[in-house]
Amino acid sequence: MLRSEGVNQWSLIPLKRTEGSWGRMPVETLIETMSDINQWIRNHPSTMEILGYGLQLYGRTEAEIRENWHKASNLVPLRQCQLVDHVRYYVPKDDVLFPCNCVPHRSGSIQFGESLTPESFTGQDLKKARNWLKEHGPKQCRGCEPVNAALADGVIDLEKDPFGF
Repeated sequence: MLRSEGVNQWSLIPLKRTEGSWGRMPVETLIETMSDINQWIRNHPSTMEILGYGLQLYGRTEAEIRENWHKASNLVPLRQCQLVDHVRYYVPKDDVLFPCNCVPHRSGSIQFGESLTPESFTGQDLKKARNWLKEHGPKQCRGCEPVNAALADGVIDLEKDPFGF
């Protein structure tokens, strides 16, 4: 249906391991399923473009997938998280702005948000939260969305091409 509407860019978002029966699936099944998905996409290259690390939902390598599986985590940035310098996520019901769309959904996340102000659009906002997440996010986060991880790693350069993903 989406292809018939002209949608050709897809962002795959992984389920968290703790969500429902997926958490009881053997890691070998996950690796096999991801391999099947990757093979299907390679066989249909003009059908869709998967954004960011969408084909590496749970890790960049089989070893990383296994490690993340045992930590109950998904893909995270390799080094510092650069995403927090490019993204703002606003929660209207709380009137709070966050430096990442995954942060508000975590317990204790309010410490990383601040009220929306004119500075929220100048890059001068959320400095303390951004600095902490930039440094500690890759070690503390339980998994990024694949587009976020690619932005965080600098694989997608928004300064060069803001529509490149």
